[in-house]
Amino acid sequence: MELKWLIIMLTMVVLRTYLNLSPLVMIVLLILMCAFSWKAPMSAEQAAPVHETGTASGLTWGVSAIQGRRPYMEDAYQVAQFAGDRTAARVGLTHWFAVYDGHGGKRAAAWAHKHLLAKVVQTIGSKSAGAQLHDEESRRALLDAACTEAFLATDGEFVRHARVHAIPDGSTAICCMMQTISGGGRRLLVANVGDSRCAMVRSDGSGQALSFDHKPNRPDERARVEACGGAVVFAGCWRVQGDLAVSRAFGDCHLKPFGVSAEPELTTFDVEDNAAFLVLASDGLWDVVDESQCAKAVLRSRDTQQAARTLCDLATTLGSMDNITALVVDLRDARLPGS
Repeated sequence: MELKWLIIMLTMVVLRTYLNLSPLVMIVLLILMCAFSWKAPMSAEQAAPVHETGTASGLTWGVSAIQGRRPYMEDAYQVAQFAGDRTAARVGLTHWFAVYDGHGGKRAAAWAHKHLLAKVVQTIGSKSAGAQLHDEESRRALLDAACTEAFLATDGEFVRHARVHAIPDGSTAICCMMQTISGGGRRLLVANVGDSRCAMVRSDGSGQALSFDHKPNRPDERARVEACGGAVVFAGCWRVQGDLAVSRAFGDCHLKPFGVSAEPELTTFDVEDNAAFLVLASDGLWDVVDESQCAKAVLRSRDTQQAARTLCDLATTLGSMDNITALVVDLRDARLPGS
């Protein structure tokens, strides 16, 4: 007998024995209990897995996104190219890849997915108007500044919306922008908020993290949170105010006064000859798979779509309990505009 029916029968026996209820009342109670037991939970969903591939200005990419063992799917991903975009061309911006990992709901991730990229391009336009961008260093600096400003502006707009509508949602973001540099080379600007991560897979089989997770117990993050009046508390894992397991995020409006920030941590890398693949993924992957395991799985795959799917399968096999999204970009033999 299923557990729910056993509980119903025991409850009926107790009610009949100790409250001496009439048969008619017992029948009504039984009907009500059965009706509630059959009702599906309102919060659950079954999101279909996503397995997609495409090409963006010479770069082939593949993505897999699965709900995993969570009651709903809160991850999102984004790929964009800027061929013909005059604003992006001012700083040599050619590509955008991103993964967003929502928590407490989907709305912060959806907001970042919808508004962040547009805000970056808009900010590049406003900051470059009348600026002298003849040298490489000035283009790098402008893109960096525009990225930080756009992240904070996008978060500010969502937080104002969230406070009006009592929305508690938050989201991480890992974004990788590709920028042409002198001599036809390529530069990666990685902007991170939270604990999704970007990694480089090299042709020699090695893997390297290109971003650093914003865990509340990371010494510099703990110091920053505490300087803002927040507390880092162990509650199953380290959490801001005993609540949030990351120290930077979009949204989480109730935790903004306690140091939860959407200011991105920026890291930059020049793409070298042995750079083979770029991997952006939510923590559903990185909680159980390290960069070395990731590199081996990607290099064994026949293409980016299979690589992304293999990473999701590997994380599931290793016990990941979260949504899992893996976006894999092939950097080999890319023909970039201006290169």
